Amino acid sequence: FTIEMPPDTIPPADITTLSADSLEPTRVFISWIITGDDGFDGIASVCDLRYFDSPITDANWDICTPVSGVPVPETSGTVQGMWVEGLVPAGIYYFACKVGDEVPNWSGLSNVVEVILPEIPDTIPPNAFDFDVDAVTCSTATISWFAPGDDDTNGIADHYEFRYADFELDSANFTTGILIEDVPAPAAYGTEQSVDIVDLEENIHYWIAGYAFDDVGNRSPLAVVDFTTDTCPHETTTVDTIPPARITSLACADFSPSGIQLTWLAPGDDGFSGGRAASYEIRYATHSFYPDDWDTLTEYDVAMFPHNPGTEEYYWVTGLEPATEYWFAIFAIDDEGNRSQMSVLANCITMGVANHIADTTVEEDNPDFMLADLEDVFIPSGLIYSVDDGAGIETYFAGADSSELWIHLTPDYYGSTYVYIYAYHGGYIVGDSVNITVEHENDAPFFTCGVPDSIAISGVPYDFDFTAEDADGDSIWFFLIDGLDSMFLFDDGTFLWMPPWYLGEGHYDITVAVTDGEDTTELTFPIDVMKITDPVFAPINLVAYSGYFGSIPLLWDRPEAIDLGYPVTLVGYEIYRSTESDSGFVSIGTSEMNTYNDASIDCGYTYYYAVKAIYSVPDGNSSQSNVAAGACNDASSRIYSAWVEHPPVVDGYLDDSIWTRGTQVEIAPGETFCFVNTADRLYGYIQYTGSITAGTDFSFYFDDDNSDWWDGLPSDEGRCFFRYGDEIGNYFQPIADVGGTAARGTSVPMTTSTSAWRDTEDGVILEFSIPLGDDEHLGSQPGDSLGFMLDGADSTTTYFAWTSSSSELDPATYGTLALGSPGGIPNVVVYPSSIELTVEQGSSDTIEITFQNLGDAEGYFEITGMAEWISSSIMSDYLYPMEIENLNFVVSADMDTGDYTGEIHIYATNPTSSDNVIEVILHITPAEPSNYLLISVPSVTYATGTETEVSVRIGNLYDNDVTRIRFTVSTNPDIVLPTGAVGGAELPADWTVYVSSIGEGHITVELSGTEPLPISGEVARIQYSVNSNAEEGYATNVTLSDALVNSGNPIPILSDGILVIGDQVLPYWSAMVYLETEGGTRLDSASFGLHPLATDNYDRIIDRIDPPPLPDGGNIYFLTGDSYHLTRDLRHLGDRTLIYPLVSDSDGKINWDVNRIWSGCFIGDTLDMKSLNSIGVSAGDTVYIYYHYVSPYEITIHLVRGWNLVSLPFATDSIIATDVFPDMIGTNVFYFDQNFGAYNISSSFKPGQAYWIFNGENGDYTISGNRLL
Repeated sequence: FTIEMPPDTIPPADITTLSADSLEPTRVFISWIITGDDGFDGIASVCDLRYFDSPITDANWDICTPVSGVPVPETSGTVQGMWVEGLVPAGIYYFACKVGDEVPNWSGLSNVVEVILPEIPDTIPPNAFDFDVDAVTCSTATISWFAPGDDDTNGIADHYEFRYADFELDSANFTTGILIEDVPAPAAYGTEQSVDIVDLEENIHYWIAGYAFDDVGNRSPLAVVDFTTDTCPHETTTVDTIPPARITSLACADFSPSGIQLTWLAPGDDGFSGGRAASYEIRYATHSFYPDDWDTLTEYDVAMFPHNPGTEEYYWVTGLEPATEYWFAIFAIDDEGNRSQMSVLANCITMGVANHIADTTVEEDNPDFMLADLEDVFIPSGLIYSVDDGAGIETYFAGADSSELWIHLTPDYYGSTYVYIYAYHGGYIVGDSVNITVEHENDAPFFTCGVPDSIAISGVPYDFDFTAEDADGDSIWFFLIDGLDSMFLFDDGTFLWMPPWYLGEGHYDITVAVTDGEDTTELTFPIDVMKITDPVFAPINLVAYSGYFGSIPLLWDRPEAIDLGYPVTLVGYEIYRSTESDSGFVSIGTSEMNTYNDASIDCGYTYYYAVKAIYSVPDGNSSQSNVAAGACNDASSRIYSAWVEHPPVVDGYLDDSIWTRGTQVEIAPGETFCFVNTADRLYGYIQYTGSITAGTDFSFYFDDDNSDWWDGLPSDEGRCFFRYGDEIGNYFQPIADVGGTAARGTSVPMTTSTSAWRDTEDGVILEFSIPLGDDEHLGSQPGDSLGFMLDGADSTTTYFAWTSSSSELDPATYGTLALGSPGGIPNVVVYPSSIELTVEQGSSDTIEITFQNLGDAEGYFEITGMAEWISSSIMSDYLYPMEIENLNFVVSADMDTGDYTGEIHIYATNPTSSDNVIEVILHITPAEPSNYLLISVPSVTYATGTETEVSVRIGNLYDNDVTRIRFTVSTNPDIVLPTGAVGGAELPADWTVYVSSIGEGHITVELSGTEPLPISGEVARIQYSVNSNAEEGYATNVTLSDALVNSGNPIPILSDGILVIGDQVLPYWSAMVYLETEGGTRLDSASFGLHPLATDNYDRIIDRIDPPPLPDGGNIYFLTGDSYHLTRDLRHLGDRTLIYPLVSDSDGKINWDVNRIWSGCFIGDTLDMKSLNSIGVSAGDTVYIYYHYVSPYEITIHLVRGWNLVSLPFATDSIIATDVFPDMIGTNVFYFDQNFGAYNISSSFKPGQAYWIFNGENGDYTISGNRLL
């Protein structure tokens, strides 16, 4: 058997003796006492020594650096060790080890040794350097050298020590030399340096020596240089008896009212040589003089030193009288006092002068005033003077020979202006500028719109556009002073109101106001509120007609509100019926017209009716009309033909709902007939039970004048009959009174009638129509009554007759048919009958068709068909008597070029002909864009100086026959004032620019020429001066109007823009807060936010004054630093926290939309407005809204070598491109200008704009700043 040894599970013992025995800058000797294989017994197999830059633990053991070459373990207890190489001088290291056996079983972690290595000692001195002698005088010398390094040529040395002596210096005697002071500190290696040595003796041989030292005292080799100082010059004494030369070039060079500038050529000390003279002496008088007069003349103190001989000298003699003649002379004097002869005389006159006129301040619209008497202003008197006027004033003299200057103020002008008064004297201009301040006297704005309509209807939108003007040109806005619930008046004058249903009827006075922030003008107007239940909106004059068989016809008049033109939309009527006169009314149907035939009743009873009007605006029904009573008679032979606005389809199927409006009369069980009529046709059907034979006639006998007898020859009375199974089918047979006897005439086809037969399971149905108002047949019209009878018979059999007692040839036995009408006969005419037009391919045009109701009852029209390239948004409508409606149809030319003919089919209630066909002839031509010319200004122009220009451009021209362009450009005079116009870059040379009209707020420009214009480009530049009161960020609309090209073709299309003062203005944010009652009724609102041009005070253009509150309403406002009440308060952030005081005059709650509140807004500095949306307030409370400053943020942008597209999101005016990206090629970046469709260059970035930049290398660039909101 085999005995197996148990497994080895005993690890070596932990080493506790690890130590660092010897340290050098780049290595350390580590030693330890090795342990055994099993604890301290046996010999271990391996020792794993490691180091790390922080204390070693079992957790970081695996990432520690193993040491290679560790000695193999010896007998337990043996001291072992090794050098660990390749370490960093002055580094900190931690060492530990583990011991393993052959399994391996590993010991635990040894003790950890911390090792701090020493630095490598600095033994390298600065490099050798040499002195150079740059300059030597008799007492000074300048030496220079190129700076050495700290360690040889690396680094910067610590200091110098330089010495000099009159004996040779070396390293042995260096310290015996004299130390040189003020030696500069060492500079970077290779930098040229120098020092001056002073207080040397003349003609001495000197040696200079010096060392450079590093910070540990290592010194460079000794630098030595020698030199000999110069011999100093010594003065010799001579006697100077030669005076300067006489000045013969003295003349007057310039003039002023109190001085004259003299000029001459400088002499020398000795004649014209010998260096400079020492001084000059100038004297003058108001008369000519000689050298003998010199001492009597006025001497002028000359504070100047003469220049080298031949130099042109200039000197002002001041303190003179204006407009006075003077003579001048000059002496030159040398340093020995030798004087030249007196110069030639210079004769000249000082300038005249304009005495100062005091600046003045007047009030706007003041009467004319005298500024000054100009004879008292100018010296000398008698000058011819001129006057230049500034803006807003006119000057004039009191009379033709008067010197009194008067000022006339332009009406409504205020601001700073001037008058410049000047005259010519001696070739010079003398004058004075007088500043005139015209103080503003505010003019109240005034309404220009009249008053709104006095009628308001609950549920009907009520709107009006208030307009006003301000003589000062101030910004104005409107607000409501005294109004009703849900009324809104916006700043721009838009008045909107939906009268609420709960508002009582009656008279109300409404007051609105317009203000310019200083003065307010009110306008009060009446409103009479009405509800749709007011009787004026109800139908009137309802009549129920009795005595008809099977039905009660109803007729009424439309509501008075329609005739009065009230803003309502009537869409129909609802009819009510009851068996009681004062209760129990129920709806029995609706009608779109003012008539109804009630055929769903039992005869022999009295019925009561009422009608209500149905409105879509407002949505609801009126109160009911008067009550009318009526009854039908089942024994009567009087039948009512119900009025219908559009006809049934004659097809034999009786499935048209229109038949339900008529009275169904039963001839026999299962056999009925019914009549309805339009304005021009009678429609009927006969339903017969039983079989009939081909050739059977269903006849309609009529006595159209209801005279109970036939007309004489030629007669239009008789019968219309419809023959079953006949190819023609429709016939007319006249019956006439011939000698007192009824005589039948010859039957003839009746082409104007229509009919349709349909066989049923038990009989036949006939539908037919007969024209009304027909002079040759049925001459009756709507509203008429005629005698009639019906029968069905063939040659041998009579199938039915109505009435049964009627005789075919005796009209006196006929029944009566009353033709329905809406209270009269509508007569809707349609015109024109034909339209021809030409449209460019791919375009569209409109045609207009007119509908006019010439009748005396409400009419109707309906579009029943049209060509597929014609469309209309309205397909049918009703017309009141004498009403005209112009309906536009769109004609689309999307087909190929060519000629097309289409039709519009229209049904209209007309007693002559209801069917209308409008022929439309369309010519499609190739597209011609030259029919239009775009004239535009840039969408945004920025004015960065006191003068600016706005470019005017034209769009594409395809037909270059343009020889004249005229347009007007309007702007706000508070912002800029037009001063003129010049031709644009693309305007041909022979074109002229003429300003035909110019004012403070507009300029009209005419361009004309014969050369072809460019396809597109700039044709003019409008010049403006920026109003001195317009601050950065102010803006004005730049509006084009009154444009004309040639004499009207091509048609100008105008595109407007805006002009902004200053460079691009950064956007701001704002948020709205609301005051509401506890019940949720909104009372008032106010807004707050940031704007880069705003302040904590009231900013006239940016902020908005809080208007007075509504009666019984609430009010909130923001309080500014200068105590203004604002409904809009914008402020500038800067590096701070903003506080907006919000004041409430009412109890309630303040709420806001958390999605529209900017991050960083808090109530009371603690309540985050993004976390809740309301707080309660009491009247008089002030709520403080804090907005906290957001710290600058930092971004890193990576650029590649080559082109990059970048944008910088920082809130700053501009960022110099090379400051941000130093590796870019060149100094310019490129951006795309949307206004001109081209790239522009810039040397700086604007926030939010994208730029192309060409970078010289790949790199990351970190930028920090304030975030762009």
